[in-house]
Order: sequence, then structure tokens, then C-alpha cells
Amino acid sequence: SDRMPVAPTITVTAATPLTWKGGTYSLTVGTHKVLDIMLAEGVNSLQAKTVSGTGTITIVYRKGAL
Repeated sequence: SDRMPVAPTITVTAATPLTWKGGTYSLTVGTHKVLDIMLAEGVNSLQAKTVSGTGTITIVYRKGAL
């Protein structure tokens, strides 16, 4: 991410719990915008674990700067 924090759009193909800065967010299949997940400048780390089987996670965000 650049200087401006941004909430990404997250798409999952299987039920997926995401861990971000100590909080856990249980995402169902589909596209989500979790406003508590804000990407900031530098390295950002999300942890994910599918409930069963396999799945894909797509994270999309718009880069910006002021």
C-alpha cells in the first residue's frame, strides 16, 4: 500500500477465517469489504486458514497517495 490507508476488497471461494492485527474475521464464500482491515504503508500481513478443503483468496485495492 502507499501512504493512504485503504480497505481492500477480499474475495474467497471457501469459508475462510482471516486474522488481522489480533482480530479474526470469518468470511463466507463471496466478496467482502471488512472496514476493520485497513492496509497501511509498508508491509501488511493477513493470516488465512480454510475451514476445510482448498480455496482461493483474492485481495484487490486501489493504491493512492496524498
